[in-house]
Amino acid sequence: MYPYQKPQLELLLDLIKEANPGMPFPPTAANLRFGTPVAQAVPSGGIADTNILVTGKDPYFGTKVVQYRRINVTQLFRNMMPFKLTIWTGGQLPDRTTLKYLNKTFGTAFLDEDVLGSTRPSGNFTQTIPILATSKCYSGSIDINWQPGPRDVNDFFTATALPGRLFPGGNDFAPGFKPVGEYMCYEVDFSPLSGTFAQIGASGTWNGASALGIPITNFLKANVSPDFKGDQPHTAYGGLNGLSFIRVAIPIATVPEANSQSTVFKNVVAIIAQPNSWFRGKLLMHY
Repeated sequence: MYPYQKPQLELLLDLIKEANPGMPFPPTAANLRFGTPVAQAVPSGGIADTNILVTGKDPYFGTKVVQYRRINVTQLFRNMMPFKLTIWTGGQLPDRTTLKYLNKTFGTAFLDEDVLGSTRPSGNFTQTIPILATSKCYSGSIDINWQPGPRDVNDFFTATALPGRLFPGGNDFAPGFKPVGEYMCYEVDFSPLSGTFAQIGASGTWNGASALGIPITNFLKANVSPDFKGDQPHTAYGGLNGLSFIRVAIPIATVPEANSQSTVFKNVVAIIAQPNSWFRGKLLMHY
């Protein structure tokens, strides 16, 4: 069997050599140019169904009509047709797209000159695509069955890069991006504060400078970041005052971010950022 993945000019030379054994010099792409193939009746006792004008290049000159046999794709793909395409093109199916998937699936090297010239209708259909007379290596036809499938992600976007998510209040906060609350206390054990948490209530407004807020603020300073401040509003870096909080048992649907630690902890206190807070998301204190 021919190595169909070869570039077509190399495949054409193989076909010419097969149909013309004993050629006086080895034909190569470097010393020959090829015209447009012409179908012909197969000569008696021969195999050639095509002839083509060959012109010599340096160091050769002159022209010669050479006969050879093109590959009949109807026979090549026997028992593999119709070829099913499950691609999405946003409307009509271009021949060039069909070529791309044929080559990818079968390891062939079809070119525009083999089938290009029309587009397939929109929607599900089965159709025969004839190989064009200009094809140097192929003849016959290909049956395809197009069933529009998942859309290529590149059809959705024209930009080479996608913008990131814009969080409420903006992404930027000097000197860089806003910290993500869910990450700040992750895997920190707040169990030593369980008694204090039990006294702050199930929900309310945070006050880090209150009698109950002071030990929690000190714990945050010691175990999360020294930047936490119990006497600052949530709009100032490190402050939490003025934010709402809830204290819940986990797992719970209303604070799904906290559930990843439900196999380790039973409860969480969540302090919820506002758009103008110095951090974004929820500060999660598991215990």
